[in-house]
Amino acid sequence: MARKKTTKKALPRRSKKKALLTLLVLGGILLVTGVAAFILLFIRPFGLQREMAGGGGKELRPPPVYEEPGTGHSPPIIIESSSLKRRPLMKTEGKGDPVPSVSTKKSPQDFEEELPLVAIVIDDMGYQKKIGDDFLNLPVNLSFAFLPSGPFTGTQSARARRLGRDILLHFPMQTADPSWDPGPGTIRVEMDRDTIRQRFTANLAALPLALGINNHMGSLFTENRQAMQFFLELVNDHSLFFLDSMTSRNSVGYLLAREMGIKTARRDVFLDNERTHSAITGQLRGLLSVAEKQGWAVGIGHPHPETLKAISAFQGDLDHRVEVVSISRIMH
Repeated sequence: MARKKTTKKALPRRSKKKALLTLLVLGGILLVTGVAAFILLFIRPFGLQREMAGGGGKELRPPPVYEEPGTGHSPPIIIESSSLKRRPLMKTEGKGDPVPSVSTKKSPQDFEEELPLVAIVIDDMGYQKKIGDDFLNLPVNLSFAFLPSGPFTGTQSARARRLGRDILLHFPMQTADPSWDPGPGTIRVEMDRDTIRQRFTANLAALPLALGINNHMGSLFTENRQAMQFFLELVNDHSLFFLDSMTSRNSVGYLLAREMGIKTARRDVFLDNERTHSAITGQLRGLLSVAEKQGWAVGIGHPHPETLKAISAFQGDLDHRVEVVSISRIMH
């Protein structure tokens, strides 16, 4: 018997259109899903990173370009302090010291734009009890640099830590003028590496709470690239930052630390080279002006009664024009 031929029935045109429409809908869904996944996985994280860098996380802008000496923009040469030549008598640490609260007053512009950052470091701490305690009592977010051999360095640095303040080791370094004595623990350019390392270790052991280091005097030492390179290697080995006090405009400390990848900053304004209320107030105004121009600024003062009174009287301007931060916030 002959086999019957079978033929496929053609789909109706309406069924073909329906199938094509279904494919187009599924394709559109897949396309939209793919685009959404790409945005979530790639574009959004990148946008968040840019937001943080642009101020959402209060990151610092890139530091200003260094100006060579003589241009009129670099920090001036500063006459180094002789505060260690007359040491006060040792006294016992008092108990029951009041714990101040740091001022949290904000300007209305806080809600509109980020305020410039200002860090104020008080050097030469640890040798005077009364004025040192008075500075710790100030309701301002100061940072404190302690000399390693100060009789009150241990107790006052511990109190500063309890108050949440940044602590620096104020490291004695050789001066250009041999008549100036930076005090015990000084390092000199002619010392061998073992001696410098031993003094570094001993000075740091006197201030184990230190987050970073700044130089005490040191106009000769900080100008010597070879000596500073070895010193900064020790700073890096202990995961510390370095603040260049700029006691000489020819200091290589700041630039060398940046080359070595060490967190660093440099002093913009010395507050109390002239110890009068009006002069210190003028320097504080200058500090705020620098901060408003470049986004941040570092001021260094000393434990003098005039400095204490000027900062206290200037607190209203500090509260409204800038954000006073710990020195570690300025490091870059």
